[in-house]
This record gives sequence, C-alpha cells and structure tokens, in this order.
Amino acid sequence: MGLQENDSRAVLVAEGITHRFDPKEPPIMDGIGFIVNENERIAITGPSGAGKSTLLHIMSGLKNPTQGRVMVDQYWLNRMSDEKLSQYRNQKIGFVYQSDSLLRDFNALENISLPLIIRGERAEIARRHAVHVMSGLNMQTLAQRMPNQLSGGERQRIAIARALITQPVILFADEPTGNLDAANTERVMDTLLAAQKIHPMACVIATHDQSILKYFDRVIDVCTLNGVRN
Repeated sequence: MGLQENDSRAVLVAEGITHRFDPKEPPIMDGIGFIVNENERIAITGPSGAGKSTLLHIMSGLKNPTQGRVMVDQYWLNRMSDEKLSQYRNQKIGFVYQSDSLLRDFNALENISLPLIIRGERAEIARRHAVHVMSGLNMQTLAQRMPNQLSGGERQRIAIARALITQPVILFADEPTGNLDAANTERVMDTLLAAQKIHPMACVIATHDQSILKYFDRVIDVCTLNGVRN
C-alpha cells in the first residue's frame, strides 16, 4: 500500500522496489515496500548477499532501482534530474560507509566541513558549523588530526559528524561498525545516538552485528521484506 506525499509521519517511503543486477537472473529484491518514520532508528539485518547494502543505496538515491520509487521528505527521488538529486542528497540525506571515506589530505575538522562547502557555504561558515557539531559530539580533541592519526573508531565518528553537518532528515549507515572492535563499536553507536539528540533525524543502518541491535526501535531482516528472493 502506498502513502500519500503529505503524510507528515513518514520521512521515507519506498514503493515496489525491485532490483536486478543481471536481467537474466531473478531479482535480488522484488516489490519491496518500506516506510521510515520521523526520528526512527531501524536496523536492516540479513546474510551477506541478501541485498542490505543495495537497499540502502536505493533508498538514499545512490542507486536507481530496476523498478519502483522512493520518496524522501515528501519528494520522489525518481522525478529529479541527476543534478537536482545530487543537490537534494546533500541537503536531506546523510550516508556513512563501512569504510570511512575521509579525504586523507584534510584534517578531521576540514573533512566535516566539506559537505557545506560543496553546498556553496563559505569556508569560515562551514568551519564554524563543523566546530559546533564536533563540540556537540564531544570530538573537539580530534579536530586537527589527520585521518592517519585517528583510530578506526575515531574515523567512523568523524564520518558520522560529516554526515550530520548538513542536518539531514534521514541518515543511512552501511555496516558502520563492521571493522571495529567491541569498545569502538560502542563509541560509534553512542555517537549515533548523540547525533540524533543534536539534530532529530531518522537512522537506517545495515548491519550483521547482533551486539548493536539493542540500540534500534525496529530490527528488520531483509529476507522478510515483501517479495525478497534469495
């Protein structure tokens, strides 16, 4: 069942999502319907190859589905040109990868500032916002460190801060603790919770880590979503 675009509770609606990597093979997902509500935390679980990352990429506008459509904050992503979609993702959607993807020639503060600079903000304004975000997440001591001077957990926390600085309505994270030990996993999850307190937003995280499921409002096995084939 589809939702109307004026539904004030849903920040994301995915309708009829079907995706094939090979037209000769069965789809990795078939007719998925998915709703994410304001400020909700959802964990997407499932075995490797079940489509967790692909689903996140489709819902965040990084990948087009073979069929179906996705609405974020009352706008359908499939109706946008590539340029408009890129701008919209910068404004409304945050994404954290398993690999932190920080730029190695920039320090932590500069990495966090980059999305605002890409948006067109002046560097000093972007820096001011980055300082504010780092302060809210208790990361001030990391500001001047280069990525190679940070631990894996610290780099992921910086990546979360970078995704937060644009004040997205929804944040996606693809296995953000996949490469971390237990202590760093807990720090990263605490940072995600703190980020939601600084800026209310929905969070959708793909994970195979059973230890972090306690942090979520909903835990959904991707294999149980409507029409998924494995």
